[in-house]
Amino acid sequence: MKYLKAYKKDLVKSERWDYDYHEPPTLIQQFDTSIIKKVSDVADVIRAKKDPTKNPDDIFQYIDIASVDVETGEVERNQELTGSEAPSRARKLVQAYDIIISTCRPTRKAIAVVPEHLHGQICSTGFSVIRAKENINPLYLHFALRLDSTMEQFRKFATGSSYPAILDSDVENFNTSSNN
Repeated sequence: MKYLKAYKKDLVKSERWDYDYHEPPTLIQQFDTSIIKKVSDVADVIRAKKDPTKNPDDIFQYIDIASVDVETGEVERNQELTGSEAPSRARKLVQAYDIIISTCRPTRKAIAVVPEHLHGQICSTGFSVIRAKENINPLYLHFALRLDSTMEQFRKFATGSSYPAILDSDVENFNTSSNN
């Protein structure tokens, strides 16, 4: 049986009482500390939004969570919609080589690199959109974000029992191995 020895004031401060959140991540320890970086050190969270319903006749490509193949980590089933057909979650603008991370049930690995043909299109607000910083290879970052060590951190930070989710601010604080 797992147990946690902690001060009540620390639990109250973190507003989390669950064991998984307070248990230190172990899988990230397999990497040399010199290559471990926070996501915020190697990428920026992008919050650009657009409301496609303001142009009801315009056609756009929409990426929702079901568009991402969780086995390959690729966008495979985006939808072509008009602004009038846009779901309320169709709001986040993406660029080619942005990385989209499903914040709903993040351990499913619905994490993908936005392909060039979807540059300037719209994804669901159910994604955290990150953009690799200069000199960081977005394809390597995508690989690192899909590692088991990252999934362990997603699991730790996810809240909710039947439909766990993470926040953009959680994504920024995850550690990943990065050799560029």
